Amino acid sequence: MEALKRKFIKYAPPVPPLPQLEPGTKTYKVTWTAAGLTVAGDTRLSYEIKHVTGFFSSGPEFTLLSLDGAQEPAAATVIGTFDWAMSGKVKMRFPSRDVDITYRPLNGSFEAHGGLGRLQWLATGMDGYEASWRLSDAEGRVLSLVDVHGSGEMGTIEILTVDLPRDAFEEVLLSSLVQIEDNRRMWRNSRKSIIAVGVSSAGLAAGSLS
Repeated sequence: MEALKRKFIKYAPPVPPLPQLEPGTKTYKVTWTAAGLTVAGDTRLSYEIKHVTGFFSSGPEFTLLSLDGAQEPAAATVIGTFDWAMSGKVKMRFPSRDVDITYRPLNGSFEAHGGLGRLQWLATGMDGYEASWRLSDAEGRVLSLVDVHGSGEMGTIEILTVDLPRDAFEEVLLSSLVQIEDNRRMWRNSRKSIIAVGVSSAGLAAGSLS
């Protein structure tokens, strides 16, 4: 089984761990679950994640909605959407600004707005669903840290620069979510491939015995 996993999943090379932050450093930290994002210290969702799949579905697969100040779910603000192309690249869209950003997750890079320039993702650990990444700018300044727990059902996103322009903040936040969902998607696809190989092998074995 492990050999099949290694065959279908290409891991990113690990990088040294990030040094500890100075005491008192102010960050923006949220807890991730499949339902949405919750700001540290709060109990209610701050952002809702809508996930649409199926052969007959249309539109983006994921939508991130801000619930800040919304009295009803229908009044939530769309932060951005994303889905995957056949090439494996992710297309993020920010409808309020009519901006699209396409890049390849895992160790990919993209041009961000708000004066940030090109940002680069690096995987800092990958072991099944348990994974972590950091997002840095061209000068090496770390903007976001993403961690997914081993269960694959919970994680954290920590944005280390809290004075980002709104456009840049939205792009960093949505891209952080992309890293999590892309990792989950990779594992779902790998399981399907492993099952398919197992079924095929069983069929060949049965055929050779008949």
